[in-house]
Amino acid sequence: YFRELTINQRYPGIQGIGFAPLVPHGQRSRHIAEMRRQGCPDYTVRPDGERERYAPIVYLESFKAPISCALGFDMLAEAERRAAMERARDTDAASITARIRLVENGSPEDPAGFVLYLPLYEPGQPHDSLESRRAHITGWIYARIFARDLMVNLVSHLGTDLDIAVHDGGSATTDNLIYDSGNPALAPTTLEDRLTMTVAGRPWTLVLRSQPTLESRLARDYANYIAVTGTLLSLLLSLLTWTLHSGRLRALALARRMTRELSESERRFRTMADAAPTLIWLSGEDKGCDWFNQTWLSFTGRSLAEESGNGWAEGVHPEDYPRCLDIYTSHFDRREPFAMEYRLR
Repeated sequence: YFRELTINQRYPGIQGIGFAPLVPHGQRSRHIAEMRRQGCPDYTVRPDGERERYAPIVYLESFKAPISCALGFDMLAEAERRAAMERARDTDAASITARIRLVENGSPEDPAGFVLYLPLYEPGQPHDSLESRRAHITGWIYARIFARDLMVNLVSHLGTDLDIAVHDGGSATTDNLIYDSGNPALAPTTLEDRLTMTVAGRPWTLVLRSQPTLESRLARDYANYIAVTGTLLSLLLSLLTWTLHSGRLRALALARRMTRELSESERRFRTMADAAPTLIWLSGEDKGCDWFNQTWLSFTGRSLAEESGNGWAEGVHPEDYPRCLDIYTSHFDRREPFAMEYRLR
């Protein structure tokens, strides 16, 4: 699904996309137990502490190296993330955090970045008012974005005549710098212009400084040139925000189409598998079998419900069961094919 979206090619700064459900305090223990049942034995909600609600990461698709210890991290426990998540919930729109430090398996050279959130509401319930959005929010889809990688891609169209700096907030300081295309300390700048714009709910300040290449080529109209270039960058960033929103609609349409295709493919597979003269079973990553074809059920005389999970093992001869289980689990863990013979009642 993520390969189909080609997000990491369109926007290289997006390092990963995930999902965090809203978990009320009273459902925390049940949530942890369910995640462990699904195959995460060490899963827990972090950081520790009693809170009214949690938004732990349960899904994450990383476009680079795996992100260490991401599962279970409660994003509502961090003030900057919580502010963006609540703004996304209340406005039903994409919302980004303030500038934060993103560290992924070590410290990159420039860890400045932000997280973008989209709210997810309960299906079939209204979310056309502030009250209904807060009542029916079920979680957030989010994207981790390294600012430098994203900005290099955006400003590459503007050439080298300008040094462009992007700051989080309504002022330009060293502490809130998101990205700088050059090094203003290398040479004094003749002209500088600033403009403020809103990107996904956050104010950003753009600082545009002339570079020697521009100053040597132009004898006049510096201000107009910088203003036009600033407007172009503003349009590029606005286009990014619009594309992320329209991309949400495209992603939903793609998900519906792929779901239909997957359902049809699964239906065809099961029809053929039920007609096959061999015994066929399917297992999930937890090693529990969740489907048996009709040939298997006719052979054993048991129902699908009776065989599901580890129910099939009830028919294995007691003398064969330990060896059977050892071969099955050891090869399964190594992702290797295997063959074995055992007596089955």
